[in-house]
Amino acid sequence: MSSMKFLRRMLFGILLCFSTSVAAHDRQPFLHEFGELRVYFSDWLVVCDDWGNGSCRAVYYVLGDDDTTFFGESVLRLHQASAGGPIEFEFYDQGAPDPMGLMFMDVDGHQIASLSPRTDYSAYMANGQSSVMETIQINSPRNVARVVSEMKAGRWLTINYQRTSDERKEVAISLRGISAALRFMDRQLGK
Repeated sequence: MSSMKFLRRMLFGILLCFSTSVAAHDRQPFLHEFGELRVYFSDWLVVCDDWGNGSCRAVYYVLGDDDTTFFGESVLRLHQASAGGPIEFEFYDQGAPDPMGLMFMDVDGHQIASLSPRTDYSAYMANGQSSVMETIQINSPRNVARVVSEMKAGRWLTINYQRTSDERKEVAISLRGISAALRFMDRQLGK
């Protein structure tokens, strides 16, 4: 790493340290005690590892009425390791079966994807080694790119899947702030 790039990152880190005592505000990055750079974009939180020098993820939490869990009832994560690189799409829903059955995704009432277990999505993360309970990842980068593109143009993403033999579950995810969150991730990863 060049000394100028190192100096710029160090200065950025120092400036962010001064801002951590102030409450987090929309679109204002701050350093978190977990060693992460964080910033809110409306309904989405962007988290970049290694004080902002590592991979980034945009996260949306769905809290239930009586939710007492740390991460919420449902979570959608869009993870990116490098600028312009592929995005990993991970969806968690508390109590979801494995597999979740045929899954439908629509943006603003228009179906954008119909995903089958094992072929279109799986419980195995990108490293192919870990299986995360109640979490799926879309397998095809092409499907992810299409879904993310539609998300940027919409207001609500709805994920609908078979929860039990006689019950389907529908999770609504606000898309307010997703485009700005993804742009920030790409800029941050490009530094």
